[in-house]
Amino acid sequence: MNRAVRYGLLIAVNGVISAGGAYYAYSKAIAMPVAPQVALIDVEAVVNSVRPEEAGSKERARERINELKALAKKIAGEGVIVLDSRYVIDAPDDAYIGSSVQNLKKEK
Repeated sequence: MNRAVRYGLLIAVNGVISAGGAYYAYSKAIAMPVAPQVALIDVEAVVNSVRPEEAGSKERARERINELKALAKKIAGEGVIVLDSRYVIDAPDDAYIGSSVQNLKKEK
């Protein structure tokens, strides 16, 4: 075989090996699971933010809980898991999205 044919075969073999390696790496990257996003809400702080001695406190507490539920539903609709922070042992600070509905609305 002459030198040109050998170099041509070498380049072809390298191309096939490189393509196979790229395909393998791509297929592994696609198969890797993605960790779900999680948001933590301090439900207790929202409920405790309403003072029981104030007039209309039950209605205000219901309003805040309904706002909280609506916000959680919106966040969950974006693919984020929403949990009550009381049931989480540990999480990074950026997982907590606020301590009251007003703060949550500002952060949206």
